[in-house]
Amino acid sequence: MQTTSNNVPSGATNCLGASHGAGRSWIFVWSRALFPTILILSMLAAPWKVQATSRTWTGTSGNNWSTNGNWSPAAKPVKNDSLIFSGAHTVSTNDISGLTLGTITFSTSGFTVSGNSLSLTSGISNNISAGTSAWSIGTTLTASQTFTSTYSGALLQLGNVSIGSSKTLTIAGAGDTTISGILGGSSANVIKNDTGTLTLSAANSFSGSTTISAGTLNASDNGTLGSTSSVTIGVGGTLLLSSPVASDRVNDSAAINLAGGSLVMTGGASEGYAGSDSSGSDEAPGMGALTLSANSRIDFGTGGIGDVVFDSYAFTGSSTLTIDNWSGNEGTLGISGVTDRLVFQNDPSGSIGSISFNLPTGSAPAMVIPYGAVYEVVPVGPVPEPSTALTGLTLLGFIGWRERHQLLTLRSKLAMRATRNLPI
Repeated sequence: MQTTSNNVPSGATNCLGASHGAGRSWIFVWSRALFPTILILSMLAAPWKVQATSRTWTGTSGNNWSTNGNWSPAAKPVKNDSLIFSGAHTVSTNDISGLTLGTITFSTSGFTVSGNSLSLTSGISNNISAGTSAWSIGTTLTASQTFTSTYSGALLQLGNVSIGSSKTLTIAGAGDTTISGILGGSSANVIKNDTGTLTLSAANSFSGSTTISAGTLNASDNGTLGSTSSVTIGVGGTLLLSSPVASDRVNDSAAINLAGGSLVMTGGASEGYAGSDSSGSDEAPGMGALTLSANSRIDFGTGGIGDVVFDSYAFTGSSTLTIDNWSGNEGTLGISGVTDRLVFQNDPSGSIGSISFNLPTGSAPAMVIPYGAVYEVVPVGPVPEPSTALTGLTLLGFIGWRERHQLLTLRSKLAMRATRNLPI
């Protein structure tokens, strides 16, 4: 390389100017001839991003997402776009593969959206005041997020939802949400907030926790909570078991924490099987350990008879568990299919004082009846009123006096016959 007297490469300019000494550091600016090449290489190396856009469905050019004229602004969705479904054309089909979107918003009722599966970063909002929005597209969540059905009287219908490993799906709003597809995700969690109802009807595979902070989670069929690790029911929350033909909705080992909410059965629904006879040999588990951490209720409902089987029972503090709408015979072992049955696989006697039954005659304390290797909890049998007990004792005393009088009379006659040889 040729250099100048100042050790500057030929074709370059010293940007420090002035004098230069040996061992000094130099900053060089390359000649103008190399600048265009450097600029082009920098532009090629820079990451180019497409600006995410909010696009509103118009549907004026058919049903397909890939048609530019179906959207406003007039271009098909691209990565990270957010979509709004509004207007009169309520059938919409995703024919684009591998799409990731931001948020989905329904502003008009009656939409049916189907097609290719996609990923979602920021949730779904069903903002209609009444009616149904149907999103049957298989959806993978790339982050924890919330699906909201905002208004009471509105319904959001969903298909398959993959929550993503260790992420959380929150269902919120005063409106209702149904998930008829499979709700999956390794160590994925589900939270139910607000006053609406979430209905699950498939054999779901999400394996994290389920928390019902408010509103109702309706587990309507076998396996709907079949992989969850635990269920917590908070104040204002309800876990509803609604189908009488299902008896294994909840993971048999899932820990159940009643933290101020209610476990409710309707129409003779059961969770587990208490057994066909007093041996308990064919008893089947329903749920794991039951923990009572705040005043809560178990409601057997009306319109049928059901069994509820837990692994064990424990309570904290002074919390009470109230049993509503129980049907059976106080102080007596129940019969599956004939009486409601509350059964534990481990002896709950140490915590039995925290349980009471709300009967038509008033509140009754609970007692434990062992059978086989399991234990049934029933209300204590009725105690007679004092007047009833007094009447009974008086009657027993009269009967005893009469029998003793007759016996003494007979003995007297026998003695007279022996001495006088007279007929009795």
